[in-house]
Amino acid sequence: MADYKHKSMKSDGVVLTGRIEAANERDAYRKLVEKGLEPFFIKPATTTGLPFLGRLTSRLNAKARARYVRQMATLLAAGLPLLDCMESLSRNGHPELRARSLKIRQGLRAGERLSQAIAANMPDFPPYLSQLAELGEQTGGLADALSDAAQRMEQEEALRREIRSALTYPAFLAATGVAITIFMFLVVVPQFEAMIGDDYSKLPLISKMVLSASAVFRTHTLAIGIGAIVLLSGVLGFTRSRDARARFKALLDRTPVVGPFLRRAQLANWARTMGIAMRNGAPLLAAFDLAARSVTSPAFSQGLKEARRAVRAGEPLDEALSNGVALDPTFTDLLRTGRQAAALDRMLVFMSDILDDDARERAKRITALAEPVAILLISLVVGTLVVGIVLAMTSLYQFEI
Repeated sequence: MADYKHKSMKSDGVVLTGRIEAANERDAYRKLVEKGLEPFFIKPATTTGLPFLGRLTSRLNAKARARYVRQMATLLAAGLPLLDCMESLSRNGHPELRARSLKIRQGLRAGERLSQAIAANMPDFPPYLSQLAELGEQTGGLADALSDAAQRMEQEEALRREIRSALTYPAFLAATGVAITIFMFLVVVPQFEAMIGDDYSKLPLISKMVLSASAVFRTHTLAIGIGAIVLLSGVLGFTRSRDARARFKALLDRTPVVGPFLRRAQLANWARTMGIAMRNGAPLLAAFDLAARSVTSPAFSQGLKEARRAVRAGEPLDEALSNGVALDPTFTDLLRTGRQAAALDRMLVFMSDILDDDARERAKRITALAEPVAILLISLVVGTLVVGIVLAMTSLYQFEI
């Protein structure tokens, strides 16, 4: 008999975590089912010595979320009933997603719609997922709506992956520069400081600054370390707050370089959501409202409200957007052509594709600047330290030419 860890769900939806003795995993599963539980996670109760490592490796990331939605759409497109689909998803994949699938399945049994269950149990998924699921329920195209949502999630993850990949080397350079600076402050500068002595009166200003900074760093190393940890914790806490993120995004919207990039990305997300909604049978205003709920920029959201009022008053969508959100003439012509050809949904998706490609190129250009900027900053810091030390040493000697 071996000891197995398990996570199981009771009939009322409560998740239990515990251990059970069994001959193997199949036997453990059978015993838990006999107790009236629905196990979704069973593994041998072995310790690795690094308990935090498992939590890091099992973290639910954007790639796993996109794969989950893609699997759901594929199963529904294959003709599998919704309850059976959720049961299948609860038997494999990420442990956290298996647990959520069971909760969604129980909600469906209790009479909830899938869109409601997703909104309640998937708060970390993009908001357009539940919105598109609701649209699919209304039009009878749930599998297609979820497939569109999965495609959009995959595109967003691909862009994030490209940006992370481009920033890996600059981040390594920055970390290396910080390590070199700390090493020079703690090891290199004190060696020369012992040779120079305590009299800094005849030293150049840059040398005084380097030696004084090194002394302060050595004296308050612990306090500086604690301050850095507190600052990092504050930044992480700031990023987890929705209100703080909203204020930060509003600030970024007004910046000269990042602002236009974010506004075009918001426009691309809005256009894709509206195009997908119309393709799945939503009326114009309903699709407009659905897409507007996915917008996070306050300025862009206000422009969409003005455009919606104009559309409701009878103004064509292309003209309303041109006045409300200052749409580029190229996109105005695209939407006008789509409206006249009764292909507005395809033109909105095409417009989103253009904006996404443009955003990807802008992101590449912005991240490409990170490497030379990191090298420049490291060179300035290390160069300042070296020049300060060299000038301090040369000032000790008087040469007559």
